[in-house]
Amino acid sequence: MSLRRVISALRPEIRTYGDLNLAFVEHSHVLNALSDFHFDGIVVKDPGLISEIRRSDQLYLKPILWEEGDCAGADGTFDKDQPTRITHKIQKINEAAEQFVGLPLPGNGNDRLVAKLLRLLISRSTPLSPRATRDRRIGYALDMLENLSVEQDQLQLIKFLNHYTDKGYFRRKLMDRVNLCYECESGYLNFSECCSSCESIDLKSEQLIHHFRCAYIGPESDYKRGEILECPKCNHVLKHIGIDYDKPSEIHTCMDCNHTSQETAMKAKCVDCGRDNALDKLSTHAIYEYRVTESGTEFSKSTRNQMQPNLMMDASDSDEYVPFAVYQILRSHESRKQDLYENGLSELRISVSEQILGSLNSGLRKGLLTELAGIVKPYLKHQDILSINTDFQITILLLNYSGEAQQQLRDMLEYNLDKMLRDNQWTRDKAVEISISLLES
Repeated sequence: MSLRRVISALRPEIRTYGDLNLAFVEHSHVLNALSDFHFDGIVVKDPGLISEIRRSDQLYLKPILWEEGDCAGADGTFDKDQPTRITHKIQKINEAAEQFVGLPLPGNGNDRLVAKLLRLLISRSTPLSPRATRDRRIGYALDMLENLSVEQDQLQLIKFLNHYTDKGYFRRKLMDRVNLCYECESGYLNFSECCSSCESIDLKSEQLIHHFRCAYIGPESDYKRGEILECPKCNHVLKHIGIDYDKPSEIHTCMDCNHTSQETAMKAKCVDCGRDNALDKLSTHAIYEYRVTESGTEFSKSTRNQMQPNLMMDASDSDEYVPFAVYQILRSHESRKQDLYENGLSELRISVSEQILGSLNSGLRKGLLTELAGIVKPYLKHQDILSINTDFQITILLLNYSGEAQQQLRDMLEYNLDKMLRDNQWTRDKAVEISISLLES
């Protein structure tokens, strides 16, 4: 391929429609070059590009148009037959987003994420509304937030939103409640009647018949004599319901244990993991719509506690981890007294694949690792020390972990982080590697 063709492939295609300049992007490698061009919106046809654009600190506020049909997370659809139909909407978004141009973002991973979300919602004059879909475990998607975050577990995202609702940044409105599997928290449940004795679903149900004349009550099968109903007690033929007899209720017979009862139990079988859930054991979660409050608007414009232009790994403003220089001091201090720990000290390192980090500049690398550190932190003990080193690795000092506990933590973190990054289309290959080494005094 000639040098001219290589350079052309790295340049975005900018098309003009009246007063509208649109960048057409088909591949992610073009995104890094977009900041050198003037355009009003971005047209894509790969849904994975929406997430990449929203995660870019330079591009996340830009209007995104879907080239064909509808796509959740896009700001609208590009109509090639009437391309200027979307002009007014794009202009309104860009005018509203202008108030955030030049404002830095917080250095803290979660604050940074919520600031970007607030700015997106304000510039679009829209709430964050849950979208019903079969593509999510809980049956609802939070598209705008999912596109911004590497975390793709909707329950964790709801927890995140409720945290910032409690801080006053959002006002929420109840939209639904979902019942989820106790084991895997999936909403795909099959509800069935079952035996109240053995929980088998193999039930035979039939009507109870009450014969008025002799007061006998029994299942309909007791009365059946070919095509007629005949009372087994007095042998009288029953002809007219409401005159000779009535059917007050049903009776259920279990074909496995022969238990007979007028009452059945209910259970919910999870389609995803196969667990049978008693109804009172289901996990119930509220689904909300979130609107930005005045406090949220103020926070979105705040320049307090913002990340400085320095791209070194100095995270003194982060609640998720300690600066690496501090980590080294603490590591040295703990190493000198590790004889006090029954299982000693070990160091766990999380390395994100070069395929992912190599596509990001230093600032975006730090943003990604900060967000991952926030996800990792809840899995740790409160005394563990978390940092990010100068090689862009998440480094954790583990205090007093047995060999088995270390392996369990390693396997759990590696599986969850790798799955999260791959499910979010950062890469199709292995996304993270985790190593553990013992520290010597």
